[in-house]
Amino acid sequence: MRRLIYFVSMRCRPFVKFFSFMLTCYKKPQSGIYFLMYHSIGENIDIEIDIDMKIFGQQINYLKDIGTIISIEDASKMLEEKKRCDQQFFVITFDDGYRNFLTEVYPILSKEKVPAIIYLNTSYLEQPDKVPIDYRVGFSKPLTPLSWSEVNLINQDDLITIGCHGHMHQELTKLSDETIQNDMEVSLSILKEKVGIHPKHFCYPRGMHDQRVIDKITPFFQSAVITLFDGNPVVRVKGNFTIMRIPVLKSDKFFWFKLRIKSKLYLDVLLFNFISRIFLK
Repeated sequence: MRRLIYFVSMRCRPFVKFFSFMLTCYKKPQSGIYFLMYHSIGENIDIEIDIDMKIFGQQINYLKDIGTIISIEDASKMLEEKKRCDQQFFVITFDDGYRNFLTEVYPILSKEKVPAIIYLNTSYLEQPDKVPIDYRVGFSKPLTPLSWSEVNLINQDDLITIGCHGHMHQELTKLSDETIQNDMEVSLSILKEKVGIHPKHFCYPRGMHDQRVIDKITPFFQSAVITLFDGNPVVRVKGNFTIMRIPVLKSDKFFWFKLRIKSKLYLDVLLFNFISRIFLK
């Protein structure tokens, strides 16, 4: 049933996108910093988080044409200094730690001199069978994580920032304070042991957070990102632990992607998330 619902949902998405676009097509792109959320590139699997490699290359080139792609460190500095943005800036983020980041993504980033941050889920890197993709979408294809030697390789490049995505990839809002604390400590200790770093930036597993969760992770990090976008860029330090991101979807291809990063398409994702919560429990 879950696979059927997801299959139907995927086929209906072009119509939902069109309807959503009609509701927000009046919006104009604003100057500010836009955080884009990616997961997997080039695996050719029928789920929204896996983007075609050719499309990804087109998206990166388009972002460079209409604005400037900056690192999360530069974005943080601009926000802290309250620097006025006179254009669109983009921060490229990747979740989980799939090996295709090295094989498919990194060559493009390196060639184009584009910075990015990848938030690593440490239990997945330690145990490759723990693929951090929600089973409710009917996902079944195995995906290979980065090895620790590969993480160390990309960490040597100043273009790439390593972030933390927790250890067990569980929704933190459902965990006790003690369990959240332990999850952060375990993940950070592994990253310290394997890579020799303490990441400054965090990504909530599945984007789930509330004020209690924010209070628990704040001592460990400088920022945290979520998985929703309300059409507005980040323009100042406000809610540094609830930075919104634009989810880039497989069904966007290139046409809808251009509208999405211009804030003319975002209500569809809110609707998809609502359907998931109702029908894919």
